[in-house]
Amino acid sequence: MTKNGATAADSPMDKADRARLKKREYIRTMMRIYRQEMKDEMADLRQKIPELEAELQRLQIRKRRRAQHTPESQLAAADEDDSSTALSWKDVAMGLLEANEASASDATFLQGRIQNLQHIFKEMKRWVSAQQPIARAPQYPTSTWQNVTLFSNPSTRFLGKEWITEQLYHNAEAMFRRYRFPPIESDEGMQYIDVEFEDNCAHFVLCRQFEEDLPREKITELYRHHLCSILMVDGPYDIPPNTITEISGKTFLHQMITHRDECIRLLSGEFYEPDRCVFVAQQILDDELIGPPRRQRNRTWWTELQRVSSGVWRRRILYRFSQSFTPEGYVPFHVEALDWGVELDASKAAEVNQRIFRQAVLPQTTVLYERSDERYIERTTAPSSPTPSQQ
Repeated sequence: MTKNGATAADSPMDKADRARLKKREYIRTMMRIYRQEMKDEMADLRQKIPELEAELQRLQIRKRRRAQHTPESQLAAADEDDSSTALSWKDVAMGLLEANEASASDATFLQGRIQNLQHIFKEMKRWVSAQQPIARAPQYPTSTWQNVTLFSNPSTRFLGKEWITEQLYHNAEAMFRRYRFPPIESDEGMQYIDVEFEDNCAHFVLCRQFEEDLPREKITELYRHHLCSILMVDGPYDIPPNTITEISGKTFLHQMITHRDECIRLLSGEFYEPDRCVFVAQQILDDELIGPPRRQRNRTWWTELQRVSSGVWRRRILYRFSQSFTPEGYVPFHVEALDWGVELDASKAAEVNQRIFRQAVLPQTTVLYERSDERYIERTTAPSSPTPSQQ
């Protein structure tokens, strides 16, 4: 220091020392802050460990109880009583491993489900394409809204059955109007039997409406188990006691072969409302499980049962079936006529032969439907039939 009190200029070495000291002090301060933050974070984590262990234990216990099908009310009560005892890290690791395995299993299941749905989607596109309207000289006669094909894939087959029967159900009222059924609430009855000719093909039609005495449960049983017998699909000949080969939900597939080697594949469905039920059936013209039959008829059937007042029910029946056909097309009309015992003259005009056929067949169909009523009554007094197992 000089005499006037001034400080001598610092040497370059002194400046460097002061800078190093200042830097060290800064580092020490930052390390203290960092260590304190680490201590605080570790303390927070240690405080959360018991909570997480307790939650894991509760979830594991709940999982075991769910596996034992414990009701939700008991699960909720058990959640309140579960102990919060801390788990060891080994238990925590085991719980995480189980969760990981469960997630992997779920992923595998969902992937399989996606693939299955993709397959069903492709099959249903193919099924819808198969239901398009067909030519005027059809291989399989059908209306544009009627679906007549079943595929072999179980999921697609189930959806096809549901679609076919629901289409029949939703078209029931339109078909009753087409054949001019009286309002079901009226006291007016109806009985109409005829042979119609469309596109050089004969269609046999039965329409009836009347008051019903039997309870709905008994009618359901009769139609479910004895549909082929009541519809006289083999004329006056006996029907096998059980024709049901497949049950899916509320649909039933009836299969048999008639004495003329005609294939019967009737898919029936049941639809219930509080005061109304509708029964429907459709001949399956093409079944991928079996292939096209040698000979068959297109058959469509609706029956509506409705309560019109307390204890009073009325029933409507509309049943149509076609001239027989094979995969090559309709059998010749004179062959169909011979099946009914009618000989036609090939030299006469088609309209004349149709009139002759109609006049000869109407009395026969009337007798058949009377026999159907007899079978119906006989079945009402017979023991109840067991329903086959669902497939």
